Amino acid sequence: MDKLSVVLDRKNMDLTMDGKSLRIDIPGEKCQRIPLGMVGQVIVYGNPRVACNVWRKLAEYGIPSLLLPARGKGDGAWVTPGTSTSVNVRIAQFKAWADPGTRKKAAAWAVREKLNGVQEMARRLELTCPFVRSALEHLDKADSIDEIRGIEGNAAREWFGFMGGLLSPKWAFTERNRRPPKDPVNALLSLGYTLLFGEVHRGVMARGLDPGIGFLHSPYPGRHSLALDLMEPLRPGVDLFSLALTQNSLAPTDFTTGNTDGCRISKNARRMFYASWEEFKADWPIGGGGSSGEAGTDKDPPNLALTVRHLVNRFVRTWGIDDLDEPIIIDGVAK
Repeated sequence: MDKLSVVLDRKNMDLTMDGKSLRIDIPGEKCQRIPLGMVGQVIVYGNPRVACNVWRKLAEYGIPSLLLPARGKGDGAWVTPGTSTSVNVRIAQFKAWADPGTRKKAAAWAVREKLNGVQEMARRLELTCPFVRSALEHLDKADSIDEIRGIEGNAAREWFGFMGGLLSPKWAFTERNRRPPKDPVNALLSLGYTLLFGEVHRGVMARGLDPGIGFLHSPYPGRHSLALDLMEPLRPGVDLFSLALTQNSLAPTDFTTGNTDGCRISKNARRMFYASWEEFKADWPIGGGGSSGEAGTDKDPPNLALTVRHLVNRFVRTWGIDDLDEPIIIDGVAK
């Protein structure tokens, strides 16, 4: 079972610790207690009151928090636990990144997995995406990472154009835009991708990897490029989730648009969004185990956390190192 996302979106909320549980107090309402063992992440909108010992306990339990502005303007900020002490995998990551051939192979893998995810999504929708086959053929012939990035960018534009044709005209979706999103569908995609980033970042940190050393996305100060790399194969899942919401749960009237803040989902619709997200990520449809199907068994359903863990491990294997739990020999010395 995937752990819960705790959402705090009222400024008169108080979040404190009560033993090993989070305690949520709202004036005039019965307090709520949530054991830390059930919490996967904490999402904070605006300025609810959060006690300092809450942040310490969240860090101790390895629970990330997402801080979002009360209004739509501005990026969210993730407060995450530290990297694991598995230094061998980081040494291997740096060595892999320093080798041009391995770097190109890893970048191509991320894009190929994303294109396979688009194909899987289309299959679920009983559709065909001819541009995916063309992109895969070009990917096999790509000579550089820049060329790989170009293939991914072109395929993404094709996909979002294709996605627009699946939506009712009332949604007025024609292209991907962000910072801030200008329309309801882009608002859904942006929020979904933000939540996905948190799940992937947590998986990267748990594996002991450096989130800043990416292969498809170049390292850049302040950017978690590796987490962005590993988001790519899973983005089609967010797209599928967003499509489902537009067809079954939400209407354009659930959003407001301003010149400064862009398009924002209403508070009531936001609650429905998070409830639906919890259900959706408990049975994640895309990007799990490739041809091996390793992300889930009958006893172990492919929830998003498990999918991310297996995706990270498969990505590491593109470096050509079989077992990173064993010491790596550098200059004849076991490290």
